[in-house]
Amino acid sequence: MEFRLPAAAAGAALVLACGIAHADPAWDREANVRAAAAHMAAVHKEKGFFGGFDEVARCYAAAAPAKAYTQALEFCMAEDYVGAHVAASTYREVSAETRARTASPDPEAVLKGMAARIENAFGSLWVPAQDANAFAALLKRDGLNAYKEARLR
Repeated sequence: MEFRLPAAAAGAALVLACGIAHADPAWDREANVRAAAAHMAAVHKEKGFFGGFDEVARCYAAAAPAKAYTQALEFCMAEDYVGAHVAASTYREVSAETRARTASPDPEAVLKGMAARIENAFGSLWVPAQDANAFAALLKRDGLNAYKEARLR
């Protein structure tokens, strides 16, 4: 999945990217993604998917005051990505009728919501598109594998 910034944010991000060299974060991004995935696996195991949705909302609320791209915000986005993909994968196996009867969300709506939250976080902080896409690649490479490993423990 590629994150697409809103047009105005993408334009501003490009201007900022040209004038500011973006350094790598001071934290270990791979370890942060793995920790977020393992945490989401524990939440799902204990509280189910709805508990995972609640955890993502709580995490963003705690990190929302960020005025810069922080390790805590990145952790929330990784939890969001992993939790949404796992939930959507499971909900795809359930018929629309059963999802309606059990008040379970549509899998595509889960993924669209996640993408919008992450795009908004990047856009509000003027993160350049290439940095957002590098994070997306890290999530694809490590996020779901770390979740699976954590669930097997």
